[in-house]
Amino acid sequence: MELEIRIIVVTGGGSGIGRPLVERFAQESPRGIVVVDRDADAAEAAVRQVGGLAVTADLTREAEVERVIAEADAHFGPVDVFCSNAGIVPPVGGFDAPDEGWQQHWNIQVMAHMCAARALVPAMAARGESNLLNVASAAGLLMSPGAVPYTVTKRRTS
Repeated sequence: MELEIRIIVVTGGGSGIGRPLVERFAQESPRGIVVVDRDADAAEAAVRQVGGLAVTADLTREAEVERVIAEADAHFGPVDVFCSNAGIVPPVGGFDAPDEGWQQHWNIQVMAHMCAARALVPAMAARGESNLLNVASAAGLLMSPGAVPYTVTKRRTS
């Protein structure tokens, strides 16, 4: 896919795997890139490096996912590539991890992707040539006994 004329959103784009994703996407000279992170400083640092728009958001809430998409749309136009990369590691532990921790992992690593798809797919399908990219983790394939909630929620199947 040609990225030069695309609007790209990268969640969790301020650090971890997200930061190099942002840097790589930026090399393709997209029309616009939106760096989304719960850490405002990290998102701003990435944008200072590559240009674009930094958005601070808590993607565990559907309204925040919708706000990110609306801000991207208002600033650059309709989103062409939505890279759902955001994820959390803590709280760590086994199956004894607290329910709140499990819920946090579920909300950011599963439901945030679904919320983005629900908000974007109808318009993307109508335009054609748009993409949802969900970033999984090797930890989802190789069980990490000390981080069971992460392992479970970062697993993707085809």
